[in-house]
Amino acid sequence: FGGQFLDRFLSDIGSFNLGVAGQGNDIGNNVGAVELAANGQTGLGKDHNGDGKGDGFNIPSLLAISYLPPYYHNGACETLACVLSNTTHRQAGLRDGQSDPLAAAGDQAKLIAFLESLDADTDFPLNLYVDPHDIFTDPPKPFKGSQAVVGANISLFGTKADLEGLMTDLGVSSLDVRITADPGLAPIVLQLKPEDFNQDFGQAVISTTWNIPADASGSRAQISVFVDAGDDLLETKESDNLATRTVQIRAPKPDTKRPVISNVAISDDDPFNAADVTTASQDVRIQFKASDEGDGLDAFCVVSYTYDVVRRRWVAQSCQFASLPAPESGTTDTFVVDATLQPKRGVAYAFVWVRDKAGNISRRPGFDVITFLTNDPINLNRNDVLILRLPLPSGNLQLDVDVEFGDVDVSVFDDFTNANATRCALSANNGSAPEQIVLPGSCPATPGRFQVEIRAVVSSRFTVSINQSVTAVAMAAAAQNATAQATLLAEPATPLVGGPPALLAAIDDDADAAPTIYLPLVQR
Repeated sequence: FGGQFLDRFLSDIGSFNLGVAGQGNDIGNNVGAVELAANGQTGLGKDHNGDGKGDGFNIPSLLAISYLPPYYHNGACETLACVLSNTTHRQAGLRDGQSDPLAAAGDQAKLIAFLESLDADTDFPLNLYVDPHDIFTDPPKPFKGSQAVVGANISLFGTKADLEGLMTDLGVSSLDVRITADPGLAPIVLQLKPEDFNQDFGQAVISTTWNIPADASGSRAQISVFVDAGDDLLETKESDNLATRTVQIRAPKPDTKRPVISNVAISDDDPFNAADVTTASQDVRIQFKASDEGDGLDAFCVVSYTYDVVRRRWVAQSCQFASLPAPESGTTDTFVVDATLQPKRGVAYAFVWVRDKAGNISRRPGFDVITFLTNDPINLNRNDVLILRLPLPSGNLQLDVDVEFGDVDVSVFDDFTNANATRCALSANNGSAPEQIVLPGSCPATPGRFQVEIRAVVSSRFTVSINQSVTAVAMAAAAQNATAQATLLAEPATPLVGGPPALLAAIDDDADAAPTIYLPLVQR
């Protein structure tokens, strides 16, 4: 049944033969349809072949649910009130000993009223938030008696237009963001506007100066950031507007010059390929140049990022500083280190920071992007997206998507550093027909930074292969296909995300028994 359902979506809530007279699973007026085939075999919802899959049913969307009776797979309930009368279903997700929050008829009525409000006019959820690791200082390890920058990346879950519209309806032109640093910075209020965000579902950077007292006691400072401190905005979630971080402050040292890093490249090839576009393994090597004018280099840290489409943000891997190896033969400033990317397939970034022997950390990281793909099938839920980023300064590349079941569409955008990049190629065949893209093909050859988005029209399983040897026949066919399909699919017109990670790298710097510190935002 692989093409008909995916077992991970099924939930068994004891509803088989619900509301079928004489089956011992009564509800309401027992109007549910008998779940037996003509030969008496049990219908869908049961594990017929004993492989551990098949028990339960798919959970429907709540959007417009009040307009779509009857309910349950066999029509056992004609109203939402009937659904909520099902004690077994209603209590299925409660913890041991937890009381039923919907036991009272009045509470059930409130939930029904909410469900009836979910229709085509329902606003998309909107939320502003700050994570603790979004708080940064610049420089990363500031000195006592010095001036530093302190700030945070404020995240927007939603579109800039929706945020602006809601603020207009509320008569608010800007929102308060309150930053405090102890010691040295009394609460200061900064203003946040919709146009400050770099893109829809993006981030806005707010910051201020921080004069750290020379006589500050201890080696730690506490920084707090409060988004919408005036409580002006109606949000989907209000509990994530406040975040606090502890960072290290140090007594001045003779060496205050910070190391510099550049020319970062990722590769799984042997010998090392600085122009590598894809990796078939999580285990990669990273090459970079680094220098220090003070006491000399000591350690490095790699922060790996992947993109979470559901949360609409880059997710960082935890990082620990490790000793730098000796420079590559014949050089004094080129290093190659081992690193492990996150297991999620698709686009992957590696940000590299270096530290010198005096404890100074590079003010900015060097970074590179690569696409992690294996030969194993990829399962993608309906409406989910697999993002690939393919730098192609020259030459051609062929991308094939072979669909085992389901249906996917492939869109290509001309510059992955641009949140407003133009869609320049499309492959959108129906059903499980394979998809093929040739780059640059119908896309401009420059800047040669292609973002490929593979979107699941329905829950799908497929494999992706990339070949840098492209025949003339394939190039001609792909160009013709792109022209023919360009008008078939209006969306997406712009990429899901543009630019590199805007999250801050959380690293544990144990050089001075320091707590976790958070590094300043990097834009490219």
